Amino acid sequence: MSKLGMRHPTDEQLLRFADGELSAPEAGEVRGHLRACWQCRTELEEIERTIGECVRYRKIVLETCLPPAPAKWFDIYWHFADIDESQRRGRWANRASELLRAALRNWRLWVPAFVTLVLIAVVVQRFRQTPSVSAAELLHKAMAAAESRSGTPRRIQIRTRTHRLTRVVGSARTAAMTGAGPDSLARIESMFRAAHYNWEDPLSAKSYAEWRNQLPDKRDEVTSERDRYQLRTTTSSGELVEATLQLSLQDLRAVEGTLQFRNREWVEITELPNVPTLPPPVPAEVADAASALSPRPSKPDLPAARVASLGDELKVLAALHELGADLGDPIEVMPLGGQILVTGRGIAPERQREIRDGLAAIPGVTVRFSEPSTEALGPEGRIPRSISVSPGTSRLQAELEKQLGGRAALEQFADQVLEMTEAMMSRAHALRRLAQRFS
Repeated sequence: MSKLGMRHPTDEQLLRFADGELSAPEAGEVRGHLRACWQCRTELEEIERTIGECVRYRKIVLETCLPPAPAKWFDIYWHFADIDESQRRGRWANRASELLRAALRNWRLWVPAFVTLVLIAVVVQRFRQTPSVSAAELLHKAMAAAESRSGTPRRIQIRTRTHRLTRVVGSARTAAMTGAGPDSLARIESMFRAAHYNWEDPLSAKSYAEWRNQLPDKRDEVTSERDRYQLRTTTSSGELVEATLQLSLQDLRAVEGTLQFRNREWVEITELPNVPTLPPPVPAEVADAASALSPRPSKPDLPAARVASLGDELKVLAALHELGADLGDPIEVMPLGGQILVTGRGIAPERQREIRDGLAAIPGVTVRFSEPSTEALGPEGRIPRSISVSPGTSRLQAELEKQLGGRAALEQFADQVLEMTEAMMSRAHALRRLAQRFS
């Protein structure tokens, strides 16, 4: 019906037009076609005449000769739906009864399946309870092994989101701590107290078991990874919602632990290698004789300096960043023997003097430079401060010169882009270096 001017409507379309069943656009097209086509108009008149005869036949013959209907006409489809629903319910009931009768007739065939289901349920329930049982047994064995090592001091590191400290536990030096102020220590200790976790010896199977046993609800998970057992306990009660303890596979010694608090704070506890035991003091007479026989050093011994902290290391990195020495110069910063060692290689004497002067105000810093090599000072090893445009002009270069107003403007624009990129790279390098060192 999209092109009625080129073809005639069918009889079905004319009948639907006469009954008023066509849509408004289709009826408009048929109506326009009928105004111009006498043949279709004649067919429509014949259809309307036939419809009129049928209506008159119904009124004259059927209504006069046939008796009236006993009741009003109703929607028979509702009764069809009720019949289908009743048959469906009967079908399911019949099928269930047939299955039950078949099972009763052949009950010997269903006994193995029923026994298998019972065994599966028992095994699943057993495996659900196994982690808790394994965690309790493993902690009991670890506590027994720790009793045999009692009295041996050891060093642990406690790290939080913002602080890091070192403690010595297992002897009278339990309270010895380094690397954090009293305020941060009090805050960390208050978190442990609120969670009912032992602050005096946090990295031990006994402390972990005491916290775990007082939980009203808990979920345990025990895994084995390489040379360690890992115990993970989660709970919905208390300030501490998750704790992880790693035990050495060889002697069940607690080597690492992680605590997740409800306020989204976390604490990592790691065992550190023990410091070698110092030899007994030498008598004064022997020391005087040894000092008299030993040759005098060419330089006097430096007085004992204080132990450099992480704050001092951050000051060194900030000073190097201010000097621009953390990106353009081959410089390394590392803690060594309670001092901060700054080493450089292949740096010009003038640059060495600038770096020494910039770090002179920071205590506990040792600066060492090696002799600059020819390769390090060569012009090919340095990043140029400006970009020179080659004589050969590419299409992109020609377009840039056209947009910027000439070759000189292009070189100036390239120099500015290089300076901006170098500044951004310097900042990104400094941030990455801090993240690698202190994360």
